[in-house]
Amino acid sequence: MSINLPKQAALFFLILLAPLACASSSPKMSGGMMFIKGGCFQMGSSSGMGLPDEKPERRVCLDDFWLDRYEVTQKQFSNMLRSNPSRFRGCENCPVENVSWFKAEAYCSFVGKSLPTEAQWEYAAKERGRQVEYGFGGASITKKDANYKGSGPTPVGRYQPNSLGLFDMAGNVREWVSDWYDHGFYRVSPLKNPKGPQKGELKVLRGGYWGDDQENLRATAREKAKPAIRHFENGFRCAKRKRTFK
Repeated sequence: MSINLPKQAALFFLILLAPLACASSSPKMSGGMMFIKGGCFQMGSSSGMGLPDEKPERRVCLDDFWLDRYEVTQKQFSNMLRSNPSRFRGCENCPVENVSWFKAEAYCSFVGKSLPTEAQWEYAAKERGRQVEYGFGGASITKKDANYKGSGPTPVGRYQPNSLGLFDMAGNVREWVSDWYDHGFYRVSPLKNPKGPQKGELKVLRGGYWGDDQENLRATAREKAKPAIRHFENGFRCAKRKRTFK
């Protein structure tokens, strides 16, 4: 037996269900982190702007993870580690900078997280693998989109986020990731949850910084530095692998 609902009742149920449909497609956030659904994507660059260490472009698959919505701020860092190494102090909502890889990893560990892998960072910057050029979701970039070619960092979240709800994935400060740097690692990298070489002398940074040209802000661009180095260009954000928040 079929039940025919009046048009008014059917419309009422559609109105009730609409917010649920919107919620399911909206980015999921908890504890200041965005949930990044895992999947496969083309890591690296095949474009003319891509440098040799961004090639070859290859298919990489990742498990689910969480990523900080914002770069870690001076206030957050000083509250946890009781110090502020930043050169550009006096802006507690600006990203902490002048921080070594070791200090960045120590902070993430202290709050129950870790630095993202290089693959996780690029996957998130590419909005789960879309072929975008820049981490805010665009094919090109202007000064309205990110902090670059400037004179210093700006407070986090000043520019529009990408579709995953992540801010400043291009510009502001370069971001340390967990991987050791190897110029040719992409040729031999595992295709499932790659974590970089086992050892090395340099660590990878991503995203470009406030004084960079636009080429260095590309989602595939790689920078590197010794892990003990402290520089006012470099900051970080943290990741959390697979575990969900309660």
